[in-house]
Amino acid sequence: MSEVILSVLPYREKIIVRRMLKQDMRKIQVDSLPALVHLDKTGSYSELALGETKSLVFIRELYNLAGIDEEEEEGEVQKDDGSLLLIDAGLRVYMQDLESTLHYSFRKEICNFKVVKGEDLAALKSYVSVLSKYFPGQPHVVKYLWSLNKWMQSVSGQVTDKEWEAKVKELKTKDAYLPEVTKWVACQGSAEKYRGYPCGLWTLFHVLSVQAVDVNLDRK
Repeated sequence: MSEVILSVLPYREKIIVRRMLKQDMRKIQVDSLPALVHLDKTGSYSELALGETKSLVFIRELYNLAGIDEEEEEGEVQKDDGSLLLIDAGLRVYMQDLESTLHYSFRKEICNFKVVKGEDLAALKSYVSVLSKYFPGQPHVVKYLWSLNKWMQSVSGQVTDKEWEAKVKELKTKDAYLPEVTKWVACQGSAEKYRGYPCGLWTLFHVLSVQAVDVNLDRK
C-alpha cells in the first residue's frame, strides 16, 4: 500500500497515513486485511475500508475524509495500475522510478568503488539507514532494506565491492528482495544518457525528506 501513502503526501497538513502491524490492528479488533482505519486525536477509530485490495478504493476514501477535490487539487490519482503514485507541485512520482533507483544504486553505483572506508563508509551507512527508516516501498523491499541496514551497521573498517555485491545477493529471500531491473517512467530521458539515475536519485531524496518530516512530527 505504499502508493496509498505517497498519494496523500501533498496533503499531509490535512491527513497522514501510517502502516500498522497486524498485532496492532487486532488490538482494535480489525482482522480483515488489508484495511483502512481512521484514528482521530482522541484515540477513537472508525473503519473506512476492509479487505479491499485495490489501492484506488483506499485513496478515494482518504480524499473524501480530508475533503480533497481531485479535479481542483494538484495531487491527483491518474490510474489504478500502481504506477503513478502522486503529483506534487508538478512532480510525478512513480514507485517504478524509486525502485529502479535502488537497483542502480546498490548493484551498479556502489560497486564502482573497490573499497569503501572512512567518511565514505559512514556516508554509505547513513544512506542505507535512512532508506530503511523512510523508504515508502512495498513490504518485500522495506524488509530487504531493514536486513541490509542491520548488516551495514555491523560493518567496521571497510567494505569491498565484492563483499557488498555478495551481501546484496545473500540477503535476498522470497519475502525480502529488490527489483531486478532498471526501468524508468517519469525519469525516462529522450536518450539513455539523459535523466535516468540522477533524476531517480533526486526524486528518491525528495520522497525520503517528506517521509522523514512526517514520521518525526508523529513522534513529537
